[in-house]
Amino acid sequence: MGLDAGEATPIRDGYRGTALNLAARLSSIAKAGEILTSEGVTHLTRKTEGIEYVDRGRVEIKGFTEAVHVVQVVPPHALEGGRVEQSGVPVAPRGGFLVQVLGPMQLAWDGAPLDIAGWQPRALALFRIVATAPGRRRSRDELIDLLWPDSMPEAGASNLRYTLHLLRRAFGHLDPGPLLLQSGWVGLNSAYTWEIDIERFEELDV
Repeated sequence: MGLDAGEATPIRDGYRGTALNLAARLSSIAKAGEILTSEGVTHLTRKTEGIEYVDRGRVEIKGFTEAVHVVQVVPPHALEGGRVEQSGVPVAPRGGFLVQVLGPMQLAWDGAPLDIAGWQPRALALFRIVATAPGRRRSRDELIDLLWPDSMPEAGASNLRYTLHLLRRAFGHLDPGPLLLQSGWVGLNSAYTWEIDIERFEELDV
């Protein structure tokens, strides 16, 4: 089964749209019993009880000019023993991040604090904005407006690319990268687990 999220346009004999095309392509490459989704779907669903996500990496898909980041949806028991089989290739599940934004920002990976004191202020701000956004993602244009409000469009886009480059270097030991730029959105990579203190605070405050 293949899943994607997006608008569908009604036509005479059904619907059409990029999301439908991608879902169909993902379904065509899924093995029997597999559920494959786009990264956009996992951004919307976030961490959901009863399912886990396994990163399948970027996949070349017919009809799409750029490789698509594919995520496999599995039941929790499929990860018992620390591995899950997909398409005959054993894959280890990714680790987890702890993000603290209430007060001075702190970041930890698999329980070990990361040194973010040397991060460029704009890189730190970009990460914070994305981590605290609904769905843990922000559009490219929103980020440019928030971080470089006085820049011309081309300069703002260049600044964003450079800042994302700095963040990729900061997380250089991790593959795939914890932040992804895809289809005009910058988001946290759902291949990893994310525990963000402000989300827990909001849940308690409901």
